[in-house]
Amino acid sequence: MEKENSCNKVCFCDEEAALFYIDKLQKTSKRKRIPVRAYLCDKCLTWHITSTKCYSYDSIKKLEGKVKRKENHINELNKINRNLKEKVENMTEEIYLLNRKIKVFENYQIKQMKNNQ
Repeated sequence: MEKENSCNKVCFCDEEAALFYIDKLQKTSKRKRIPVRAYLCDKCLTWHITSTKCYSYDSIKKLEGKVKRKENHINELNKINRNLKEKVENMTEEIYLLNRKIKVFENYQIKQMKNNQ
């Protein structure tokens, strides 16, 4: 067994050492929660022990939940994006029509000015 690291957990140099310590605790500990497995930490790259039985299942469920939330968020953003695109198209059309009206009005004013001279 080694000292604590940046994860603030007890570290083991390899899986064998961690499993040996788990075996020792299971035989001698009076605690309610006793470690049942070892895992390689992706933060500090050392081995830790845990009383959580199945990391994979819990992690998969958490990740699936995150994926679902992200997919929902993407769908919401896509809907907003479609609405914004439609608004931009409508405003572009309105600007085009307003510019045409301006041209017509300018031409009318030019004709009026010529007639008044």
